[in-house]
Amino acid sequence: MDRMLYVAMSGANSAMREQVHTTNNLANASTTGFRADLASLSTTATNASGTRSYVQLTGAGADTRNAHIETTGRDLDVAVNDGGWLVVQTPEGGEAVSRRGDLQIDPFGRMTNGAGEPVMGENGPIAIPPFASMEIAPDGTISIVPLGQDATAQSVVDRLKLVRVDDPSRLQKGLDGLLRHRDDIELVADATVRIIPGALEGSNVNPVASMVKMIELSRSFETQTKLMQMASENDRASAELMQVS
Repeated sequence: MDRMLYVAMSGANSAMREQVHTTNNLANASTTGFRADLASLSTTATNASGTRSYVQLTGAGADTRNAHIETTGRDLDVAVNDGGWLVVQTPEGGEAVSRRGDLQIDPFGRMTNGAGEPVMGENGPIAIPPFASMEIAPDGTISIVPLGQDATAQSVVDRLKLVRVDDPSRLQKGLDGLLRHRDDIELVADATVRIIPGALEGSNVNPVASMVKMIELSRSFETQTKLMQMASENDRASAELMQVS
């Protein structure tokens, strides 16, 4: 009975935790560049011989597949082509990769994405002086016409750090939603990566599949709860039988 209760309890706990990831995916179905959470499951033996085991949720990865790219015509919007990533600065000062290309210039002149994460250039976070117009080339080169100068006075201020991750399965998503390399290595800029100016890549969440997953997890949780109730009833019946004997 104890084993039945333990397995049902761990199953209910895993279903509940996976539901959190599914709910987060649905909430970000329309977030620019969002990569869907993937639940990571593992099997653990419950006895020494390994003949009995249970499944538990041990962490979350990310679905790195491409999403739909839509043309916006906005000067600061960029979409990264297949296999490429933008690099942003993490709150700890390190680097993470992102496909979020809704770039902005904050009040301090820093280039950030729509989530407020500083975007990295060739020599660190990108800083943009006051400008009248800006252009981002397919290779990530950022050019501006300084404020108050003639339109022909265009100058290059920096270049987006664009990288390629050969094995996307080595990326893991942190609690802050940023994707970092599992080996904690510094990704080197790849000159072959190209962007599409004036376009945005959307979220790769499939809302219909996520809704179906939520229903499945709800049913799984309900089943595990019934098993726990059944284990409790069996325990009570056994205790009553012992009292009669």
